[in-house]
Amino acid sequence: MSKPTIREVAARAKVSISVASNALNRKGRVSEETRQRVEEAARAIGYVPSYAARRLRGASRAIGVLVMPPPEEQVSVRYFSEPLYALIQATAEADYKLHYIHLAGDAPGELSLLRIMREGAVDGLVVMAPEPPRFDRMVGMLSDMPYILFGAAPEREGVSYVDSDGYGGAAVATRHLLALGHTHISYLRPAYENYNARDRWNGYREVMEEADLLPLVYAPDSWDAPLPVDEMLADGVTAVVAFDDFHAVRVIGELQRRDLRVPQDMAVIGFDDEAFGQWMYPRLTTFRQPLTEMGRVAAEYLIHRLEDGEDTPPCREVLPVEFVVRESCGATG
Repeated sequence: MSKPTIREVAARAKVSISVASNALNRKGRVSEETRQRVEEAARAIGYVPSYAARRLRGASRAIGVLVMPPPEEQVSVRYFSEPLYALIQATAEADYKLHYIHLAGDAPGELSLLRIMREGAVDGLVVMAPEPPRFDRMVGMLSDMPYILFGAAPEREGVSYVDSDGYGGAAVATRHLLALGHTHISYLRPAYENYNARDRWNGYREVMEEADLLPLVYAPDSWDAPLPVDEMLADGVTAVVAFDDFHAVRVIGELQRRDLRVPQDMAVIGFDDEAFGQWMYPRLTTFRQPLTEMGRVAAEYLIHRLEDGEDTPPCREVLPVEFVVRESCGATG
């Protein structure tokens, strides 16, 4: 499928090619109404100016970190701060600037990204933890600029990514709970669709099926909705593999409000090793991701791609996670 062209943008907006070009590049005398019509036409067909043409005008030597997390992700301190620090260090060492770009979850936000790309403000992007539907919408927009996904590993040919092994981590957690004697083990996923949640569900599910046990999956209706703890208790759940530490801590709080004990009445395992999991009681069993290393891999790949060109092979790295066993699963303390 061919990429959209400036000619198609001009035809859709019912203007000449020169007017369309001036509107998109904010040059010349173009009325605001015409500029908005041209920008809407470009967004509608996913038009982005040629990256090669932008390079001819001069590279900015800048990399953008594109952050567009749903509200749940924003509570995570470690997941964003650690890789961001690694990205800052790696880009500075290579004499690149780093721009932080927060993208709202709507069409105007995506239009803002198109404008950033057209203006040549950045030469490449690190896309942090995109949701699958949103990445599917944006993949055409991103195809003309070097980029790498952080915290997502979609099964899409040619896409570069660096991720941690959520599939393997969830499998380890489930086997650990089976070894402790649990058979009614559930997986608590987030309300929204997420690459990591999908991977962790698959790791949990496959271990349960190998043990001839029924996988049990639960989710809140929205990110701030009550957790289905009563439903889990009614179904006889005795152990939970939660998508992340945020969900795990909420489960523990809900159980304690019901005068139930963790891990005696229900064992809980999270994911991310956020600092608050070490300060609570019982301390949270979880998985530590190599976030600093992931950030450095993302930066080094993108810089390599910018310096060496399109022949650079895609980066598709999935790094191991570390199981941190504490009291919440019942195996220590």
